[in-house]
Amino acid sequence: PMIAKFVIQVLLAFVLAHATFATANQGIDDNADTLMQVGEWQVNLAVGLGQRSAIVVGESDFDFYIAPNIAYYGEQFFFDNGALGYTFTQQRNWALSAVTEFNPYAKYFDSSHPSNVFYPLTEGTSSAPDYEFESIADEPTTGDDRVEDAGEYPAIQRPLTNQTSSDKRTRRWSADAGLLVNYFVSDTQQMSLKLVGDVANLHNGWRVVANWSLLINQWLPESLNGQVSIAGNWVDDNNSNYYFGYQSKDANLNYQLESLFIPSIAFTIERPVTKKLAVVVHYKYQSLPAEMTDSPLVVKQDIVTQFLGLSYAF
Repeated sequence: PMIAKFVIQVLLAFVLAHATFATANQGIDDNADTLMQVGEWQVNLAVGLGQRSAIVVGESDFDFYIAPNIAYYGEQFFFDNGALGYTFTQQRNWALSAVTEFNPYAKYFDSSHPSNVFYPLTEGTSSAPDYEFESIADEPTTGDDRVEDAGEYPAIQRPLTNQTSSDKRTRRWSADAGLLVNYFVSDTQQMSLKLVGDVANLHNGWRVVANWSLLINQWLPESLNGQVSIAGNWVDDNNSNYYFGYQSKDANLNYQLESLFIPSIAFTIERPVTKKLAVVVHYKYQSLPAEMTDSPLVVKQDIVTQFLGLSYAF
Protein backbone atom coordinates (compact mmCIF):
# COMPACT_ATOMS: atom_id res chain seq x y z
CA PRO A 1 0.00 0.00 0.00
CA MET A 2 2.83 2.45 0.79
CA ILE A 3 4.43 1.81 -2.59
CA ALA A 4 1.11 2.52 -4.30
CA LYS A 5 0.68 5.69 -2.24
CA PHE A 6 4.19 6.80 -3.19
CA VAL A 7 3.53 6.22 -6.91
CA ILE A 8 0.22 8.10 -6.77
CA GLN A 9 1.82 11.07 -5.02
CA VAL A 10 4.65 11.25 -7.55
CA LEU A 11 2.23 10.98 -10.48
CA LEU A 12 0.03 13.74 -9.08
CA ALA A 13 3.01 16.06 -8.69
CA PHE A 14 4.15 15.26 -12.24
CA VAL A 15 0.71 15.84 -13.74
CA LEU A 16 0.33 19.20 -11.99
CA ALA A 17 3.77 20.30 -13.14
CA HIS A 18 3.19 19.12 -16.70
CA ALA A 19 -0.24 20.75 -16.89
CA THR A 20 1.23 24.21 -16.26
CA PHE A 21 4.44 23.76 -18.27
CA ALA A 22 3.14 25.13 -21.56
CA THR A 23 1.10 27.99 -20.15
CA ALA A 24 3.92 29.19 -17.91
CA ASN A 25 6.25 29.52 -20.89
CA GLN A 26 3.99 32.28 -22.23
CA GLY A 27 5.00 34.57 -19.38
CA ILE A 28 8.77 34.29 -19.43
CA ASP A 29 9.32 38.04 -19.45
CA ASP A 30 6.18 39.06 -17.56
CA ASN A 31 7.65 38.65 -14.08
CA ALA A 32 11.28 39.66 -14.47
CA ASP A 33 10.99 41.98 -11.49
CA THR A 34 10.37 38.96 -9.23
CA LEU A 35 13.84 37.54 -9.88
CA MET A 36 16.68 38.11 -7.41
CA GLN A 37 19.45 40.46 -8.50
CA VAL A 38 22.91 38.89 -8.63
CA GLY A 39 25.23 40.26 -5.97
CA GLU A 40 22.49 41.77 -3.81
CA TRP A 41 21.19 40.62 -0.45
CA GLN A 42 17.50 39.82 -0.17
CA VAL A 43 16.25 40.47 3.35
CA ASN A 44 12.59 40.13 4.29
CA LEU A 45 11.10 40.16 7.74
CA ALA A 46 7.54 39.02 8.38
CA VAL A 47 5.89 39.89 11.69
CA GLY A 48 2.57 38.38 12.71
CA LEU A 49 0.96 35.23 14.10
CA GLY A 50 2.23 31.81 13.07
CA GLN A 51 2.08 28.24 14.24
CA ARG A 52 3.55 24.91 13.27
CA SER A 53 2.45 21.49 14.47
CA ALA A 54 4.79 19.69 16.84
CA ILE A 55 5.21 16.04 15.90
CA VAL A 56 7.60 14.82 18.62
CA VAL A 57 6.21 13.55 21.91
CA GLY A 58 6.62 16.03 24.74
CA GLU A 59 6.64 19.07 22.43
CA SER A 60 3.84 21.62 22.06
CA ASP A 61 2.71 23.30 18.86
CA PHE A 62 5.08 26.17 18.31
CA ASP A 63 3.74 29.71 18.07
CA PHE A 64 6.07 32.15 16.29
CA TYR A 65 5.79 35.85 15.65
CA ILE A 66 8.70 36.72 13.35
CA ALA A 67 9.79 35.00 10.15
CA PRO A 68 13.06 36.23 8.62
CA ASN A 69 14.06 35.35 5.07
CA ILE A 70 17.70 36.12 4.18
CA ALA A 71 19.39 35.16 0.91
CA TYR A 72 22.34 36.20 -1.23
CA TYR A 73 23.18 34.99 -4.73
CA GLY A 74 26.51 35.98 -6.26
CA GLU A 75 27.94 34.91 -9.59
CA GLN A 76 28.73 31.50 -8.08
CA PHE A 77 28.51 31.59 -4.28
CA PHE A 78 25.10 31.74 -2.58
CA PHE A 79 23.56 31.75 0.88
CA ASP A 80 19.89 30.89 1.23
CA ASN A 81 18.35 30.80 4.71
CA GLY A 82 21.10 28.76 6.33
CA ALA A 83 22.22 26.81 3.26
CA LEU A 84 25.56 27.54 1.60
CA GLY A 85 26.23 26.71 -2.04
CA TYR A 86 28.54 27.12 -4.99
CA THR A 87 27.21 27.10 -8.54
CA PHE A 88 29.45 25.20 -10.96
CA THR A 89 27.53 26.17 -14.07
CA GLN A 90 24.42 28.16 -14.90
CA GLN A 91 22.70 28.14 -18.26
CA ARG A 92 19.55 29.94 -19.34
CA ASN A 93 17.26 27.15 -18.15
CA TRP A 94 19.27 25.21 -15.58
CA ALA A 95 22.02 25.37 -12.99
CA LEU A 96 24.18 22.83 -11.17
CA SER A 97 25.47 23.62 -7.68
CA ALA A 98 27.15 22.08 -4.67
CA VAL A 99 25.21 22.75 -1.47
CA THR A 100 25.68 22.16 2.23
CA GLU A 101 23.16 22.58 5.05
CA PHE A 102 22.24 21.17 8.43
CA ASN A 103 19.80 18.28 8.34
CA PRO A 104 16.35 19.85 8.82
CA TYR A 105 14.93 17.00 10.91
CA ALA A 106 17.13 17.95 13.86
CA LYS A 107 14.98 21.07 14.25
CA TYR A 108 12.28 19.02 15.97
CA PHE A 109 14.67 18.40 18.88
CA ASP A 110 16.64 21.66 19.08
CA SER A 111 15.12 25.14 19.01
CA SER A 112 18.46 26.73 18.05
CA HIS A 113 18.61 24.86 14.74
CA PRO A 114 18.93 27.19 11.70
CA SER A 115 15.65 25.86 10.31
CA ASN A 116 14.00 27.32 13.41
CA VAL A 117 15.53 30.73 12.71
CA PHE A 118 15.12 31.34 8.98
CA TYR A 119 11.84 31.44 7.02
CA PRO A 120 8.36 30.97 8.54
CA LEU A 121 8.87 27.27 9.22
CA THR A 122 10.10 27.60 12.79
CA GLU A 123 9.38 25.70 15.96
CA GLY A 124 10.51 25.50 19.57
CA THR A 125 11.17 22.86 22.18
CA SER A 126 9.92 22.51 25.69
CA SER A 127 10.86 20.53 28.74
CA ALA A 128 8.80 17.39 29.33
CA PRO A 129 7.77 15.74 32.62
CA ASP A 130 7.36 12.02 33.13
CA TYR A 131 4.93 10.10 30.98
CA GLU A 132 3.18 6.76 30.89
CA PHE A 133 2.85 4.28 28.05
CA GLU A 134 -0.43 2.93 26.78
CA SER A 135 -0.67 0.12 24.27
CA ILE A 136 -2.05 0.82 20.81
CA ALA A 137 -2.08 -2.87 19.85
CA ASP A 138 -3.53 -5.87 21.63
CA GLU A 139 -1.62 -8.48 19.68
CA PRO A 140 2.11 -9.25 19.53
CA THR A 141 4.12 -7.43 16.90
CA THR A 142 4.93 -9.06 13.58
CA GLY A 143 7.64 -8.63 11.00
CA ASP A 144 5.57 -5.88 9.38
CA ASP A 145 6.26 -3.71 12.42
CA ARG A 146 9.98 -3.75 11.55
CA VAL A 147 10.91 -4.49 15.17
CA GLU A 148 14.27 -6.20 15.41
CA ASP A 149 13.94 -8.71 18.21
CA ALA A 150 16.30 -11.18 19.77
CA GLY A 151 13.34 -12.78 21.50
CA GLU A 152 9.85 -11.47 22.05
CA TYR A 153 8.90 -7.82 22.39
CA PRO A 154 5.62 -6.46 23.69
CA ALA A 155 3.26 -4.66 21.34
CA ILE A 156 4.57 -1.34 20.12
CA GLN A 157 3.38 1.25 22.60
CA ARG A 158 2.81 4.93 22.07
CA PRO A 159 3.70 7.44 24.77
CA LEU A 160 0.98 9.71 25.99
CA THR A 161 1.51 13.47 25.68
CA ASN A 162 4.88 13.69 27.46
CA GLN A 163 8.22 11.94 27.61
CA THR A 164 11.20 12.31 29.92
CA SER A 165 14.45 13.68 28.54
CA SER A 166 16.23 10.52 29.70
CA ASP A 167 14.05 8.35 27.42
CA LYS A 168 14.13 10.71 24.46
CA ARG A 169 17.59 10.39 22.92
CA THR A 170 19.22 13.67 21.95
CA ARG A 171 19.34 14.11 18.18
CA ARG A 172 22.37 16.07 17.10
CA TRP A 173 22.72 18.16 13.97
CA SER A 174 24.20 16.45 10.96
CA ALA A 175 25.97 18.47 8.27
CA ASP A 176 24.62 17.37 4.89
CA ALA A 177 26.28 18.12 1.56
CA GLY A 178 25.63 17.19 -2.03
CA LEU A 179 24.34 18.45 -5.37
CA LEU A 180 21.48 20.73 -6.34
CA VAL A 181 20.00 20.97 -9.83
CA ASN A 182 17.65 23.86 -10.67
CA TYR A 183 15.56 23.89 -13.82
CA PHE A 184 14.02 27.25 -14.73
CA VAL A 185 10.93 26.54 -16.79
CA SER A 186 10.13 30.25 -16.95
CA ASP A 187 10.26 33.35 -14.80
CA THR A 188 7.13 32.09 -13.08
CA GLN A 189 7.99 28.42 -12.68
CA GLN A 190 10.96 26.34 -11.63
CA MET A 191 11.85 22.86 -10.47
CA SER A 192 14.72 21.60 -8.34
CA LEU A 193 16.26 18.31 -7.31
CA LYS A 194 18.63 18.04 -4.36
CA LEU A 195 20.68 15.03 -3.26
CA VAL A 196 22.56 15.41 0.02
CA GLY A 197 24.19 13.04 2.49
CA ASP A 198 25.60 13.20 6.00
CA VAL A 199 29.26 14.28 5.84
CA ALA A 200 29.66 14.52 9.62
CA ASN A 201 29.63 10.71 10.00
CA LEU A 202 26.73 11.01 12.43
CA HIS A 203 24.21 8.65 10.84
CA ASN A 204 25.53 8.39 7.25
CA GLY A 205 22.05 8.95 5.86
CA TRP A 206 20.92 10.40 2.54
CA ARG A 207 18.08 12.71 1.52
CA VAL A 208 16.50 13.56 -1.84
CA VAL A 209 14.31 16.66 -2.15
CA ALA A 210 12.29 17.38 -5.30
CA ASN A 211 10.43 20.68 -5.53
CA TRP A 212 8.20 22.41 -8.07
CA SER A 213 7.03 26.00 -7.60
CA LEU A 214 4.83 28.33 -9.62
CA LEU A 215 3.87 31.99 -9.35
CA ILE A 216 0.08 32.15 -9.64
CA ASN A 217 -0.41 35.91 -10.06
CA GLN A 218 -2.26 35.47 -13.35
CA TRP A 219 -5.01 33.47 -11.62
CA LEU A 220 -5.42 35.91 -8.73
CA PRO A 221 -7.08 39.32 -8.52
CA GLU A 222 -4.80 42.07 -9.78
CA SER A 223 -4.07 43.29 -6.24
CA LEU A 224 -2.66 39.94 -5.08
CA ASN A 225 0.57 38.00 -5.65
CA GLY A 226 0.93 34.31 -4.93
CA GLN A 227 3.05 31.20 -5.20
CA VAL A 228 2.27 27.50 -4.84
CA SER A 229 4.80 24.71 -4.43
CA ILE A 230 4.70 20.93 -4.30
CA ALA A 231 7.60 18.95 -2.85
CA GLY A 232 8.63 15.41 -2.06
CA ASN A 233 11.24 14.48 0.54
CA TRP A 234 12.81 11.02 0.54
CA VAL A 235 15.04 9.96 3.43
CA ASP A 236 16.85 6.64 3.72
CA ASP A 237 16.62 4.27 6.69
CA ASN A 238 19.79 5.59 8.37
CA ASN A 239 18.39 9.10 8.36
CA SER A 240 14.88 8.19 9.46
CA ASN A 241 16.07 5.85 12.21
CA TYR A 242 18.47 8.35 13.72
CA TYR A 243 15.80 11.01 14.13
CA PHE A 244 12.58 9.05 14.54
CA GLY A 245 13.57 5.52 15.50
CA TYR A 246 13.06 4.51 19.10
CA GLN A 247 15.09 2.39 21.47
CA SER A 248 14.56 2.09 25.21
CA LYS A 249 16.12 -0.74 27.19
CA ASP A 250 13.99 0.03 30.24
CA ALA A 251 10.75 -0.27 28.27
CA ASN A 252 12.16 -3.14 26.17
CA LEU A 253 11.11 -1.36 22.96
CA ASN A 254 13.02 -1.15 19.71
CA TYR A 255 11.29 0.52 16.78
CA GLN A 256 13.19 0.71 13.50
CA LEU A 257 12.09 2.54 10.36
CA GLU A 258 12.74 2.01 6.69
CA SER A 259 13.17 4.78 4.12
CA LEU A 260 10.42 7.41 4.14
CA PHE A 261 8.72 9.63 1.58
CA ILE A 262 7.15 12.86 2.89
CA PRO A 263 5.10 14.92 0.38
CA SER A 264 4.11 18.52 1.00
CA ILE A 265 2.16 21.36 -0.57
CA ALA A 266 2.45 25.05 0.31
CA PHE A 267 1.09 28.37 -0.84
CA THR A 268 1.81 32.00 -0.05
CA ILE A 269 -0.48 34.92 -0.89
CA GLU A 270 0.59 38.56 -0.61
CA ARG A 271 -1.40 41.78 -0.75
CA PRO A 272 1.04 44.68 -1.34
CA VAL A 273 0.42 47.74 0.81
CA THR A 274 3.45 49.70 -0.40
CA LYS A 275 6.40 48.80 -2.59
CA LYS A 276 8.15 47.18 0.39
CA LEU A 277 5.30 46.27 2.74
CA ALA A 278 2.71 43.54 2.18
CA VAL A 279 0.11 41.52 4.05
CA VAL A 280 1.14 37.87 3.77
CA VAL A 281 -0.67 34.56 4.31
CA HIS A 282 1.35 31.33 4.31
CA TYR A 283 0.15 27.73 4.62
CA LYS A 284 2.08 24.47 4.32
CA TYR A 285 0.87 20.89 4.73
CA GLN A 286 3.12 17.86 5.09
CA SER A 287 1.73 14.32 5.18
CA LEU A 288 3.70 11.85 7.31
CA PRO A 289 3.85 8.18 6.23
CA ALA A 290 2.48 5.43 8.47
CA GLU A 291 5.95 4.01 9.15
CA MET A 292 6.89 7.32 10.73
CA THR A 293 3.68 7.96 12.66
CA ASP A 294 3.85 4.46 14.17
CA SER A 295 7.05 5.45 15.97
CA PRO A 296 6.52 6.01 19.71
CA LEU A 297 8.32 9.34 19.26
CA VAL A 298 5.85 10.74 16.73
CA VAL A 299 2.43 11.95 17.84
CA LYS A 300 0.98 13.51 14.67
CA GLN A 301 0.04 12.22 11.22
CA ASP A 302 0.84 15.50 9.50
CA ILE A 303 2.54 18.86 9.94
CA VAL A 304 0.64 22.07 9.36
CA THR A 305 2.39 25.44 9.27
CA GLN A 306 0.40 28.65 8.97
CA PHE A 307 1.27 32.31 9.22
CA LEU A 308 -0.58 35.62 8.89
CA GLY A 309 1.17 38.94 9.17
CA LEU A 310 3.02 41.81 7.53
CA SER A 311 6.16 41.30 5.44
CA TYR A 312 8.72 44.04 4.88
CA ALA A 313 11.43 43.86 2.21
CA PHE A 314 14.58 45.75 3.20
